[in-house]
Amino acid sequence: MNSIRKKILASILTVVALFAVVCAYLSWSLYLAKETANEIASEQLPLLIAEENLNIVASNLLSTSRGYLLTEGDFKDRFEMHAEEFEIYAEEALQIAQKTRSADLEQLENLITLNREMIEAIRVNVLDVYDADNQELAQKNFHSIGGTAREVIDGYAELVDHQEVMITEKEQRVVAKSESTMVSAITIVIVVIVATVIFTFVLAGKVTKPIQQVREQLKAIGEGKLDEPALKVSSNDEIGDIAREANHMQQQLRTMMSEIKGVSNNMSMHSEELLQTSNEVQSVTEQVAGTMEELASGSESQATHTGEIATAMENFMEKVELANENGKKIQASSQDVIEMTERGYNLMNLSEAQMTNIDAIVKDSVQKVKELDVHYQGISRFVAVIEDIANQTNLLALNASIEAARAGEQGRGFAVVAEEIRKFAEQSAASVTEIIELVGSIQVESEKVTESLSDGYVEVEVGTNRIRETSETFHHIRELMSETVRNIQVVSGNLMDITTNSKEMSNSIQEIASLSEQSSAGIEETSASAQQTMSSMEEITASAEQLVKISEQLNTEVAKFKM
Repeated sequence: MNSIRKKILASILTVVALFAVVCAYLSWSLYLAKETANEIASEQLPLLIAEENLNIVASNLLSTSRGYLLTEGDFKDRFEMHAEEFEIYAEEALQIAQKTRSADLEQLENLITLNREMIEAIRVNVLDVYDADNQELAQKNFHSIGGTAREVIDGYAELVDHQEVMITEKEQRVVAKSESTMVSAITIVIVVIVATVIFTFVLAGKVTKPIQQVREQLKAIGEGKLDEPALKVSSNDEIGDIAREANHMQQQLRTMMSEIKGVSNNMSMHSEELLQTSNEVQSVTEQVAGTMEELASGSESQATHTGEIATAMENFMEKVELANENGKKIQASSQDVIEMTERGYNLMNLSEAQMTNIDAIVKDSVQKVKELDVHYQGISRFVAVIEDIANQTNLLALNASIEAARAGEQGRGFAVVAEEIRKFAEQSAASVTEIIELVGSIQVESEKVTESLSDGYVEVEVGTNRIRETSETFHHIRELMSETVRNIQVVSGNLMDITTNSKEMSNSIQEIASLSEQSSAGIEETSASAQQTMSSMEEITASAEQLVKISEQLNTEVAKFKM
């Protein structure tokens, strides 16, 4: 069975997995950008600075030697200082080039060797010759060294340009990779958000719509509307089980009420027949009593009225037998009604138990939806981690910008990289803000689903109370039918007494016809029997009227249900 809990858990795990993929992708991209920046900062940028320093020192060597030829002064000391700086920068540049395995290592070694030769040539052929008071030769030698100096300075400049091109290319690759990463991350986040929203709405519709249908069905059942069409069930989750149980309960109630209605109509018909028969028997009994009074008035009219009494007694016997048969039928029908009422009472108890199960399932659904808040809080903590990473990245970019500013002109290229990383961190923080808002909206929708389930739970409680009231009505009907059966049994006993008394009356009339001398005694006996018969018929009439009232009450209760 695909439960609601499994569906919700699968959706949450899918969203978490997608966010994990996005975070892993972003982390890897940031790692690559960091490695490239570290490579530029630790390898290529120091080599660029060293090559620029060599270029500057070479120019300073040339300018100080020229200044010494023109003005003397301290330019020779400054020349020697720059020569020492050259050795320091040359050693630093060679170490960095060898460590990074630079493609310009060979060219750098050649330029350094040529620069050393230039320094030695200036020291011997220019400065020493000038100190020997041969200024003209010193000037000539200086001009001859100018081509070598220009070659050295241009070579350094070429190396610097080449390093700047390489650094720029790497910076462009980092920027392009960062932009591509940002576009990919934004695309993935948008897809995840759209898929999450769509799945949330679809899941909410699949949960709330069936619950609404079940609630309306139970409400109709509680109002006695059993003619509503059955719910269409297509899901195999808890809500589908509730819908199938509701359909089963509706069908059982419809069948039970149809049977009760049939039995009620049958009982009502027999009750009316019993009442009619009782009235007829009472009328006949009154006629018999009148006849007995006439017999008592005089023995001379006894023979005349004997035939009339015999005819009346025959009719009376037929009516009594008919009443007795109807009483037996009513008793049998009443027993059937009791059995059907008992079945209805049991079915209502079963329905009440089913409603209790529905109540428990709805409570569990409410609890499961509330558990979603815990998962949403986990997502919020996860997003907070991403936001912290973005803030740290922004801080790292700020520090890199500060360091690039300290480096001056040489750190301008790295400052561009730091600025792009800072923009990427800000964009990541903005995306995190949007994700937080989305999680908040999902949590609001979850609260709405919880409220809908709570309303469904209230409706289920109302349906349960109505079914409980219906069960109590059936219990009352069962008690009334039991009382009716007891009254019918009394009526049947009275009918049996009437039958016995009628036979006695018939025997008395026969004795009256055969033995006139016993007419007085027979008349007295018949009169007594007639009085007893009238008393019994009054009881039968009262019982029949009560039975008619019970039948009308049962029909009224059954009519409340629409089938």
